[in-house]
Amino acid sequence: MKIQNRLAGIAEGLYFINHEFERDLASVLKPAPRASKEAQ
Repeated sequence: MKIQNRLAGIAEGLYFINHEFERDLASVLKPAPRASKEAQ
């Protein structure tokens, strides 16, 4: 049971990392005006 919980936690972490990466990549390719203001 503990192993199953650990695998679920790892899968959740990987999903979160992948989701964040996709969002960051989208903001780099198509930056919003707010994002470009923060960069300056």
